[in-house]
Amino acid sequence: NNTNYKGGAAFDLNAGAEFRITKNFNLWLQMNNIFNNKYERWNQYQVFGFNILGGIVYSFNQK
Repeated sequence: NNTNYKGGAAFDLNAGAEFRITKNFNLWLQMNNIFNNKYERWNQYQVFGFNILGGIVYSFNQK
């Protein structure tokens, strides 16, 4: 079974930022698929809708 699949064009907007609070302490935020577009990255593999990830970074021994 040799089936070819051609997906259509897609637009995916992502944005992120990192905030340095102190020399040792950072916060970060990443927003993905801001327009919540629905498309398949590969055949039958849908992309995630709009999502936000964030985190805290602490670095030891920063001078």
